[in-house]
Amino acid sequence: MLSLKISLTIGIVLSIASIVSHAETSLDVEIQALKAFKNSITGDPSGALADWVDSHHHCNWSGIACDPSSNHVISISLVSLQLQGEISPFLGNISGLQVFDVTSNSFSGYIPSQLSLCTQLTQLILVDNSLSGPIPPELGNLKSLQYLDLGNNFLNGSLPDSIFNCTSLLGIAFTFNNLTGRIPSNIGNLVNATQILGYGNNLVGSIPLSIGQLGALRALDFSQNKLSGVIPREIGNLTNLEYLELFQNSLSGKVPSELGKCSKLLSLELSDNKLVGSIPPELGNLVRLETWK
Repeated sequence: MLSLKISLTIGIVLSIASIVSHAETSLDVEIQALKAFKNSITGDPSGALADWVDSHHHCNWSGIACDPSSNHVISISLVSLQLQGEISPFLGNISGLQVFDVTSNSFSGYIPSQLSLCTQLTQLILVDNSLSGPIPPELGNLKSLQYLDLGNNFLNGSLPDSIFNCTSLLGIAFTFNNLTGRIPSNIGNLVNATQILGYGNNLVGSIPLSIGQLGALRALDFSQNKLSGVIPREIGNLTNLEYLELFQNSLSGKVPSELGKCSKLLSLELSDNKLVGSIPPELGNLVRLETWK
């Protein structure tokens, strides 16, 4: 009986030791990933990452936030710091990362597909950098993603269909890039989205009919592209829509009378297209409209 108790005690102690060892190993992997990120920075004129050293706890490094109970990294936010370099693929080893925000820096190179391994990401904000190459289709694996902003970069290629399977998205922007191809037909999957902004690209083809499924949408902006075809009457289903911006495209046909159902519209800009016919009288229902072009 005594030997059984001793065996159980030893087993429990070993299990605890194993758990502690695993946690320490996991944290070490995250710290090494942060160091790899720092090593990929080629310019840091303000010394923003000067405190990313072993003598400081990693949770106290500038721009880093940790889960207070585990010390695992949950947020990297380095905004407007003039950082130059590439985004390290080793960030994919920080599995619990929820926020990655490097707005308004000078990051270049590709968006690493390994970011898709950070499956708890809710915010991926890369706006206003110098990133190039395609949008990794692997980002479609980020099922918890709520905000994705890739605007003001030099991204090219087409929009991956997979991105529009991230049904938790509340806002997505890929404005002012060099994106080509069509708007994916499954855009209607983003039923929780309130903002979809894709202006300033070279997108072609028609606006998918599934756009009418986006009942939560408040802002839809595909202006300054090369879209063709008619404006889908299904847009009339978007009763929460406040901003509809489709100017500077090659849209044709008539302005659909169904737009008169979008009673919350504040701005409707359809200028510089190939639209024909008269303005539907139903647009007189848009009593909140402030901008109409």
